[in-house]
Amino acid sequence: MRTSLRWLGLLGAVPFLVSSASARISIYPMPETLLPDNGVRMRTPFVARPGDILMTGRITQTEIAIAEEAIEVKVDKFTDTIAVGDELTPVIAPDSTTAVLGGNGKYYCGRDQRGRSVLRSALLGGIGAKFEAIVRFCFIDADNDHKFEQFFLAGAKDPAMQKPIDITPVAYHSLYNQQRNPGDVIRIKYRKFDARNMRVALDVEIMRNGVKQAFDYILWSKPTGTRLETLYPRMLTDPKRLPYPVVFSDLMGAAVSVDGVSPLGDATFTIKRNFQRTLFRPVSIQVNYVYIYI
Repeated sequence: MRTSLRWLGLLGAVPFLVSSASARISIYPMPETLLPDNGVRMRTPFVARPGDILMTGRITQTEIAIAEEAIEVKVDKFTDTIAVGDELTPVIAPDSTTAVLGGNGKYYCGRDQRGRSVLRSALLGGIGAKFEAIVRFCFIDADNDHKFEQFFLAGAKDPAMQKPIDITPVAYHSLYNQQRNPGDVIRIKYRKFDARNMRVALDVEIMRNGVKQAFDYILWSKPTGTRLETLYPRMLTDPKRLPYPVVFSDLMGAAVSVDGVSPLGDATFTIKRNFQRTLFRPVSIQVNYVYIYI
């Protein structure tokens, strides 16, 4: 849990649900886990062409919670029923949230809840509203005994509705490092060759169910580090530092050597180190425009 919580200082730009009340309630999705693919060819030179995949790692969900008993919850006009076998999403929270809710900084949330009418949906999240546009019921297991003892409504702005509510303990179990789909992978791709300067371009790609996902950078966690590392989607060899070999090191633990390249773009690579098991989160930078009329 401590490893997960150190993400909180760098995830302020991507909140899951945030309340704007004086008592600030913020929760963040649990980072996913990258696992190395044992099929990666290690320390053996091989030739690749632009468009070829050099190596892959498996994207897994760090934790999934499964309800073992049904749960019915209600706050104000919002209700939800968690059935036996339903999945709950683990989230992590900063000290400001745990100061209000208690627990150990990790909670488990159900499905999104929206307004039950167009008008209610429009009013939710507005100035003076008591709730964010999307709220979720979340559950607390303060003593890590795999039983929920309390719940709260994430997205409630009114401090009176942010307090946890006691329930008869409800059992759940957790599954770890589950890969949703075989097409959920991170891969290193030989993207392009520029014959004018013998430059090789590599891409880091995130695939979800076989479909490429756009991102600006990946935050990832070294097992022995105290800070998060940043990995960008594009890597280029520097013509000023040629001749080859050129090594791209610490690609989420992996190291890829470009040993040489022909004038036609046939490049020789060596995977010197596989991906490490690591927590990670892709980040996409969003720009919001504010229009001022004068």
